[in-house]
Amino acid sequence: DEPYSLLTRIQNSFQILKGSSGPFRPIAPLPLEIARIMAFFVSLFVGFKLFSLLLAKQWLLLRLRFISDHVIVFGLNKISFSVANNLSDLGYTVIVVDPSPDASLEKQCHNQGIVLLAEDPTDSTVFSKVRILHASQIYAFFENEAWNADLAIQLKSLMIGKTSKKIDVFVHIQNSDMC
Repeated sequence: DEPYSLLTRIQNSFQILKGSSGPFRPIAPLPLEIARIMAFFVSLFVGFKLFSLLLAKQWLLLRLRFISDHVIVFGLNKISFSVANNLSDLGYTVIVVDPSPDASLEKQCHNQGIVLLAEDPTDSTVFSKVRILHASQIYAFFENEAWNADLAIQLKSLMIGKTSKKIDVFVHIQNSDMC
């Protein structure tokens, strides 16, 4: 009775899932059959969930390619969620961009139909993903006011000469020294 190698154990596991017993004698055929069927359905469910998550992300990116006259909110916190939710209720398509969104606010965004991109807004590709030059309004609500000011400067330099469209930009800054 030598111990089986890792490769042999993996092969035997697959044989059990296939329904062939290989070198094993059927000790308890009914429980084994139930486990085999359950393993198949669990694998199928996990595979479907992973596929749907990947497909959802791709669908979102495709949808964003054709969006215009939307509202972009940078930073997700209680204030920005309230603004995004109100704008969404008024019929605007709202996109929220935050590098590390709070889980409860992320769920609330999803429930309200607000698009949330968990990406770094300093990444230059984010502006093109959210079609910033086609937005009607942009809000900056980061907790860090320096980020809000930097974002406003980036937006100004990005928009000069690239769009004739009026885009309203609102930046949340409480510290008057930042202005």
